Amino acid sequence: TPTVQPTPGVEPTPVVEPTPEAVPTPRLQPTPAGCVEVELDFNSLVKGEYVDKQFSALGLTLSAAGGMDTRPRVFDTSDPVDGKCGDLDLGSPNIKCQNPGPGKGADGQPDGKGPNCNSLGNVLFVQEPGEKCPDDNVGGGVIEFEFDPPAEYVKNIGLLDVDYATMIQISYIDDSGKVKNSNIIVPVLGDNS
Repeated sequence: TPTVQPTPGVEPTPVVEPTPEAVPTPRLQPTPAGCVEVELDFNSLVKGEYVDKQFSALGLTLSAAGGMDTRPRVFDTSDPVDGKCGDLDLGSPNIKCQNPGPGKGADGQPDGKGPNCNSLGNVLFVQEPGEKCPDDNVGGGVIEFEFDPPAEYVKNIGLLDVDYATMIQISYIDDSGKVKNSNIIVPVLGDNS
């Protein structure tokens, strides 16, 4: 586990006890021989927790770059404001949806560019440097999902609050054993999208 040195003049982040080996229950679906489909969510994790090896039993390690830590952090979208701190544009669902939630942002409304009308529960984000409270990094960042052994198929990746053009890079090994990269460009969808 990497050691994070405190920044002078910045109060340290409160310690959040990690979730011991949080492993979601695999949801079995018809798949190619030998494959098991797993729907990965982060609702078994604690709000504010940093995530790296909690899913190692599934062969998954997570890391982050561009923020305060080398690990992504958990944010509870159903409770985006915790007392004195929070981030309403990371709430779900949007307050204007038929089944409203705590999310605020014009682009996440039902008629917005990126409607945010489903409850998402816990999500991962890159932590804003210098902030104690869970808060997404205004400068963006990278969250890496490393599968070992490699995943045969990734069916879905969800994004929240896409304020800037975003690129998802997928690295994979083709049938001949060569590493290939594929990029997916996600357009700006706006606040709370």
